[in-house]
Amino acid sequence: MPQKPFHLVHMDMCRPHRVPDVSGAQSAHYFLTMLDDCTQTTWTFLMHDKSQVAQHVKHFLAYAENHFGTCIKVARECVFHLNVMI
Repeated sequence: MPQKPFHLVHMDMCRPHRVPDVSGAQSAHYFLTMLDDCTQTTWTFLMHDKSQVAQHVKHFLAYAENHFGTCIKVARECVFHLNVMI
């Protein structure tokens, strides 16, 4: 188990999920989750298209650095191959 937050982050994206929101409009189709292995804190990002993964990963990396003063050491993808260029 990592000793410090953000040394190991697990990422996963669920398959398409089409459920209308309360207004009847089409809601997010994909969910990207990021789990910090040390603290077990989870972040969830809702996306309309899986092409948004790279954008969310880049923003999350910047968020970790800006708000916590640390860089993610290892990002491990789960089940789904994210194929992200950063």
